[in-house]
Amino acid sequence: MAACNKCSHQVYKRSLICKMGYEFDHFILSGHRWWCHVDDDTYVNVVELVKLLGTYKHTEDWYLGRPSLDHPIEVIDHLHRGQKLAFWFATGGAGFCISRALALKMVPYAGTSIVCKIN
Repeated sequence: MAACNKCSHQVYKRSLICKMGYEFDHFILSGHRWWCHVDDDTYVNVVELVKLLGTYKHTEDWYLGRPSLDHPIEVIDHLHRGQKLAFWFATGGAGFCISRALALKMVPYAGTSIVCKIN
């Protein structure tokens, strides 16, 4: 499944991307309705979060959270002949939740099968 089998424990961009990729892969394989990511120093009221998520349909595209930057990231889309692709991105921070429907659309671009190939 994965192009690499181990992420570095260092706090560098590549290792953080790899760890997020494995987290994403685990969510996809789990069959759960929502993927929520928060930093380890963030307080989460799980009962209230579950209530909030219950007001949204996991079968629709939902990103709940704040982007990390004030502008979209631009990258080259290697899956579609090198076209420029712009998207909003969150690194974690206070956290975000992504519906299953949206996560499934992200599969070609996220997860360890993609991110661990980055040089």
